[in-house]
Amino acid sequence: MTDDFISALVADHRAVRPFRVWPGWAIAAAGVIMGAIACHMAFGIRPDILMGEPQESVVIRTAALLTVGLASLVATVSLSRPGVGKAADGWLWVAAFATIFPLTAIFYFATGRLPDYIIHASSGIRCLIASTLIALAIGTGLVTWLRRAAPVRPRRIGWTVGLASGSLGTLAYSLTCPGPGMAYPGVWYTGAVMISALAWRIAVPHLLRW
Repeated sequence: MTDDFISALVADHRAVRPFRVWPGWAIAAAGVIMGAIACHMAFGIRPDILMGEPQESVVIRTAALLTVGLASLVATVSLSRPGVGKAADGWLWVAAFATIFPLTAIFYFATGRLPDYIIHASSGIRCLIASTLIALAIGTGLVTWLRRAAPVRPRRIGWTVGLASGSLGTLAYSLTCPGPGMAYPGVWYTGAVMISALAWRIAVPHLLRW
């Protein structure tokens, strides 16, 4: 090989910045904070949260959303950087834990304890719209970040992005949510998270093609 030949091979090459994982965490955190601020300005924070004495159901559903959101984000980060010997089934545990809300709704419905006012609650539609919009913003940021990564399982990462953005988007709204108990989030939070999960599962494989 001559020097001219080598120079020709690398003539069009440009240095690429290394892929970093911290922007993904920053995008998710910023999305939750900005979403919560927007919901506070539009609807106001729950009085019990403002008083520092949240109801037990509020603590439980907040912890569940935060757990699913963070676990999904960890799975997304892991799937964004494939490597030999890395575990690839962590996302299954995320998906299993995410069933907490739909299972709760099914339980209440099966036992006849699901009040009609929860199904027809006007705040339920508000929950779906607000949570889904925040999830869309978080998911868009995550997908933009992932376009610089090397995900080799776009379908799986579509689920994890959808679960992460849906759970964290719903978490941001839940601080203002007037819904009582666990039956309400079992219906409406499930709807918001599932809409996000299905939408990003369909969209992500097309957006992350190499």
